[in-house]
Amino acid sequence: MTIARSAFAAALATLAFGAAVPHASAAATIVGSDYNDRVLANCYGKAECAASFSAVPAGKTLVVTDASCRGSMPNDQKLVYLQLNSLKANGSYNYIDSVIAFGNQITNGLDNTYQAHQEMRFVVYAGEKPVASTLKDKSAGNNYMVCSIVGVLK
Repeated sequence: MTIARSAFAAALATLAFGAAVPHASAAATIVGSDYNDRVLANCYGKAECAASFSAVPAGKTLVVTDASCRGSMPNDQKLVYLQLNSLKANGSYNYIDSVIAFGNQITNGLDNTYQAHQEMRFVVYAGEKPVASTLKDKSAGNNYMVCSIVGVLK
């Protein structure tokens, strides 16, 4: 079983039992200048959820070209925003963000689900961590997301 499948299976099992999923990210995959990374998070009982990707290696700049996310929340709630920003090494955000467009939410039993994809040119500097974040209209219940980014290291 691949790391991605293992992480996804663990997340599904955890959701089934209602426990919190820690923010999880395997190390980014870097081949030459190509870069990709994936995070998952479940911020149960919170309206906002944020998950950090791996830090950009020293001496490099990451240009994120694509971001894709999917997630779910209780069916009486709506996604307000989904975005990508970055966290500096000192723990502060750079407050430059890129909105990730999402379509209509689909009710799937007890949950509203969404899928999103955005092409972009979002720059993250050495030592910073890209961060995917969501905001839903209510705090109660599940706030689950899985996001991937693809880009070029320079």
